[in-house]
Amino acid sequence: MTWRALRRNPAGLAGAAVLGAVCLSVLLAPLLAPGDPAEQDLDRRLQPPAWAPGGTWRHPLGTDALGRDILSRVLYGGRVSLLIGVVGVTLAGSLGLALGLAAGYVGGAADAFIMRLADVQLAIPFILLAIGLIAAIGPNVRNLILVLGVTGWVVYARVIRAAVLGLRHREFV
Repeated sequence: MTWRALRRNPAGLAGAAVLGAVCLSVLLAPLLAPGDPAEQDLDRRLQPPAWAPGGTWRHPLGTDALGRDILSRVLYGGRVSLLIGVVGVTLAGSLGLALGLAAGYVGGAADAFIMRLADVQLAIPFILLAIGLIAAIGPNVRNLILVLGVTGWVVYARVIRAAVLGLRHREFV
């Protein structure tokens, strides 16, 4: 979508602004966070948010059961979520692009094998496959990104394959 089309759609512009603000605040977490997200202060545990009675602006979203600042934890946790989402989708898109191009351009047995592999993967529920893979290779961020990339390639591969098959027999190719 181009910038001109986005400017004509106020809901899309508002969504882009919110998404941009969230991404910017997460990237600037060390500057915006009021404290260390892991620092515990049991004297200040379970404090309410600043706008509630008894809340202070020292902890704008309050504190958890261990006295850790919730805003700091949200900002730093968002960094991990953003990393997992961006790298996972990039990996899935890259893998899907390569396999979709191979299936559409080469055709024949390669196309049949890649598309049957995609059908098998689509037949297994995503969450069940993800839990099984994480249990097999171990729970950490790198493995989660790998699982998201390996299980998300199918959609990209099918779209790319369809586009390649449509272009493959055109006169200009």
